[in-house]
Amino acid sequence: MRRIYKWYAATQTASLLADYHWEPLSLSCDKNDNLLVVFKYTPKPGYLVNGKPEVFTNPPDAEGTSFSGWGNSGFATLVYSIDPSNPDETIQLLEKKKLGSIAAVYKALYPSHRWRDSHDFNIMIVNKADECFVAPDGVTIIPIVYDLARAACLVQAFPGKPVYVIDEYDKRTVRLDVDDNGFVSNFRYFAEKGEFSTATDPKGNVFIADGEIYEFNSEGKQLRLIKTPERPATMVFGEGNDQVLYFTGANSLYRMKF
Repeated sequence: MRRIYKWYAATQTASLLADYHWEPLSLSCDKNDNLLVVFKYTPKPGYLVNGKPEVFTNPPDAEGTSFSGWGNSGFATLVYSIDPSNPDETIQLLEKKKLGSIAAVYKALYPSHRWRDSHDFNIMIVNKADECFVAPDGVTIIPIVYDLARAACLVQAFPGKPVYVIDEYDKRTVRLDVDDNGFVSNFRYFAEKGEFSTATDPKGNVFIADGEIYEFNSEGKQLRLIKTPERPATMVFGEGNDQVLYFTGANSLYRMKF
């Protein structure tokens, strides 16, 4: 439906935030709470740029996933931002810059999960992208990789802290380190669970959605299994004190208090 809704934690109500032409793929926020929307942009027949039709070809890293071969080409994966308090007046397309050129990166946003059925996940997860989108805060970046085109959510990679990303094909979660430029490295296996998303609480415990929700400590030891009414897809901690976990199912948004 191309719509984005805003959930109000205080009143437990939802309202329509944005209803634009472009299909949103994943969402996140920058340091200043600007909403970042990764979206699919398909060229329109007859629309010309500098007298020529728009043409988008798949980048080289699309070759390792069959998703790129099932009609998922010919479009661009771009990012716009909006101020949630005034979306229509603040919408803007994010600029691309060379990755590594941003000083004092606050966080990098990567696809939370990747489907790499050519078995190149271990290589591509640490592959350094050439460019990134830069958020309005100037210090939040989104490295440009083909897997943004399929990802249902983004994972926050903070310099100096571990980040957890899912090998969706092998249903495995891996742990990586993040440097000051937002690059990830030091790949190692974390848990033999994973589908679309992870969420980390203030204690460093990692929650992994895979049919149900699994909680692991920072060493990869499973602490508990949380049974859910629907198969969980995306997850995020919220409500200020980080003791409330939100997750989406096929039909509903759920809130779980700890």
